[in-house]
Amino acid sequence: MVNFDAYYIDCILEQKKESEQVKCPHCGAIQPNDDFQYPVSYWGEEGPVEIECVECEKKFWVEESVERTYIVGKAIDKYHQMIEE
Repeated sequence: MVNFDAYYIDCILEQKKESEQVKCPHCGAIQPNDDFQYPVSYWGEEGPVEIECVECEKKFWVEESVERTYIVGKAIDKYHQMIEE
């Protein structure tokens, strides 16, 4: 019997991993993370940044998009833990 919860969790994790990869639009090679660290900014305001593919050596641009997620709670105890009511 297939565990559908585990299957969907694996699918979600794979989609997240793919969304964080930078692929060359010319050859499809995934760029090493350290090669595109410099486009990353705190607010995503840097605009498109040109990089060179590690495989085909062709240039392409990367533009960063920043998404924020907020978690809210009703109160925090003296240990800075959220209090569930």
